[in-house]
Amino acid sequence: MKIAIQRACCLAVLAAAVLSATPAEATLLVHEPFAYADGDLNGQGATNTFGMTGTWTTNDVNGNPARVHSYSTEGLQSGIKVSSNAFNTFDGTVANLPTSGGYAGVAPPDVPGATGNTTDHMEFSRPLDPSVTATFTDGSTTWASFVYARGFSANATAAKLAIGAGFLNGERGHTATGEAIGGGGGVGSSSNNNTFKLYPQFWDEVTTGSGSFQNFDHNGLQANSGSTANNVTEFFTRYTVDGLLEAVPNVIVMKIDWSDTGFDVISLAVFSQNDILSEANFDALVLANSTTSAGWTTQADLDQSQFDTLSIAGARYFVDEIRIGTSFDSIVGASVTAVPEPGTFILAGCGLLGLVGLAVRRRRRN
Repeated sequence: MKIAIQRACCLAVLAAAVLSATPAEATLLVHEPFAYADGDLNGQGATNTFGMTGTWTTNDVNGNPARVHSYSTEGLQSGIKVSSNAFNTFDGTVANLPTSGGYAGVAPPDVPGATGNTTDHMEFSRPLDPSVTATFTDGSTTWASFVYARGFSANATAAKLAIGAGFLNGERGHTATGEAIGGGGGVGSSSNNNTFKLYPQFWDEVTTGSGSFQNFDHNGLQANSGSTANNVTEFFTRYTVDGLLEAVPNVIVMKIDWSDTGFDVISLAVFSQNDILSEANFDALVLANSTTSAGWTTQADLDQSQFDTLSIAGARYFVDEIRIGTSFDSIVGASVTAVPEPGTFILAGCGLLGLVGLAVRRRRRN
C-alpha cells in the first residue's frame, strides 16, 4: 500500500511539474533595428531582419526618399540642420530602451539637393511573416512599440505605425489600402493643434464595400488634412527639446486587444526616455489620458485574419526600434527567457519515473 501511495504521489507531482512548466509562447515577434547600410530604405531588409519577409517599400511623395542612417558606432547624428541652422540632435539612442543598428527617416545632407525639409510625406511598408500574423487571433493581445523623433522643424505629422491588410498612404497616412489599426501622429498642417498630438487610430471603410479605408480617432472619421483636422481631446503631446528642434525620442507603445465578442480595442501611451517602461505605467498613462478606443462612438470591428502588413507614415521624422510581441516586456527590449520544448519535460518526467521505480524496487528487496 505504501509503495502504491508513493508511486501515486510521484506521478501527481510529476504531472503538476509538467503542467506548470508548459512553455510560454515566444513573445517577441518582430524587431526592426534598421541595421542596414546607409542609403535609401526602399529595398532594404534582405538581411538583419526578424519577423518580416521581403523588403521595405517606400512611397515618397515630396522629394527625396526615406533613408537609412547607419553607423559603425551608435550615437551619431544625421547631420541634418533644422531651420534654426542648428543640428538635429537625434542620434538613434534612447536612454531607457535597448537600441542597435541605425535608424530611418529624412535624407541626410550628403544626398544631392537634400535638406531636412525635402523628405516629406514618408510612407513605407513591409510584409509580416506568417508566423507573426498567425498570432492575431480573436481573444488575443498584440503589443507594438517604436521610437519616433522629429526630423525637421516643420513637421505637420508625427510618425504613425499600423498593422493591417494594407499599407498607409494618402496625405501622410490619412488613408490605407486595407483595414488597419495602430496609432501615432494625426493629420494636420503645421499651424494646426494636431501637430503635436499622438493618439490611437484605426483605418476602415466609410461605406461597406467602398474600398476606401479612412482614418478614425476619438472623434470619429478624421478630416482630410490641414486646419480642419480633428482637434482630438484624448492624446499625448509629443516630447520635444523645444518648439523648434524637437529631436527628443518618443517611445510610443500600443496594445491591441483582438475581441472575440465585440469591438477590437487599441490603446496607446507615450514614454520619454527618462520614464520607467512598465506595463503598470502604461495602464496608468492610458487611464489618465483616456487614450483607448474602448467607448469610442465609432469603434474598430476589423478582420485581423487578413492583416499581413506593417506600415509607417507621417511627414518629416526619424523612426527606429520597431517591435511587435505578445507582452509588454517583449516590446520594450526586456530579455525573454527561453523555455525548453514540451518533449524535454516529458523525457525528464519519464526519467524521474524510472528513478522512482528503481528506488521502490530496491526498497522491496531490502
